[in-house]
Amino acid sequence: MTGLKARLHTALHSGPPHQARGEHSTAKLIDGNAIAQQIRAEVAAEVARLKQAHGLTPGLAAVLVGDNPASTVYVRNKGRACAEAGIFAETFR
Repeated sequence: MTGLKARLHTALHSGPPHQARGEHSTAKLIDGNAIAQQIRAEVAAEVARLKQAHGLTPGLAAVLVGDNPASTVYVRNKGRACAEAGIFAETFR
């Protein structure tokens, strides 16, 4: 395991895997926003590298069926995240 996967694994799985009965567990508080921001930055860097090295732009296509407002918001937010990372996104209705 290298890079981001290794850091996430360490953050999520550090500490003893099993506790004896009666012992208190030691929870580790992680900063989800900071981890998400780091992941987004790494994805954007990899997208830029892919574009520079191979002239390729990754993409996401979403198909929205029906009028569920939650689905509309979800797909819109995925499109925004893609735009921030340099990924092409298109929604089909």
